[in-house]
Amino acid sequence: MALFVLLIRFMLLLRGCGWVIKPLLAILSPRDLDFVKEAFDAIDYVDKVWVKYYPPNKAWNLARDRFLEGNWTHLIISSDDVTPSRESVALLMLDSALGDYPVITGVARVRERSMKINVCVKPVRIPERGKIWRENYPFLWIDALKNPRIVKVWFVGFALTMIRRDVVEKIPFRAFDEKRFGDFMYDLAFSVECEKHGIPKYADLRVFMEHYPSTKSQLLVGKREPKVVWEYSENPLVISRLKDLDQLRLISELKVERS
Repeated sequence: MALFVLLIRFMLLLRGCGWVIKPLLAILSPRDLDFVKEAFDAIDYVDKVWVKYYPPNKAWNLARDRFLEGNWTHLIISSDDVTPSRESVALLMLDSALGDYPVITGVARVRERSMKINVCVKPVRIPERGKIWRENYPFLWIDALKNPRIVKVWFVGFALTMIRRDVVEKIPFRAFDEKRFGDFMYDLAFSVECEKHGIPKYADLRVFMEHYPSTKSQLLVGKREPKVVWEYSENPLVISRLKDLDQLRLISELKVERS
């Protein structure tokens, strides 16, 4: 897979018409982990906002509200328990340019060293009563990564998920059945709402990252003052069409050049 020269403004020319993909990467961060910060620092070609030390309900809505206040085209939602590669966001941006996917996500292990990844092709089994266990999720096995491709999915775990602006406007973030389960499972609630609205969701199996689940000792919610930290890109990415993008299937077919 081609490496990227990450420079000025990401622009795509489709059939002679200018089209800019301009995402905001929002990282929900209840912890401080240097190796996670280093991974996201390497993704220096998009604007980023860190939502730090907030409880989930406030963190999710802050990320959405700040996105809607700006002129970004897509919201990429992530958290401080994954370490995406430098090119991962560029791959999702390319996916959006080629396929105009309403929702396109990367994948991570369900938990550290798990042999399953956090997307489901089939629906999650939601019982009428009782808890929703991990076994209720028909997660894909990690062997699916041996055949890297874009697949349609029912459930998206928010490892690194790119959501088109019209979808963000239509579907607010919320916990799944909060009265029953508490302030959890925002990814399940989002997946269910997308199904209700007929919004398809996809996973790019080339975009894989490791997962480092939180421990109570690492959580800083309630221990530190909540804050929102902006990091505006000084080196946005430019991709110029050198041939019809409708014929492109792999990111290695694109040439990345200086503006």
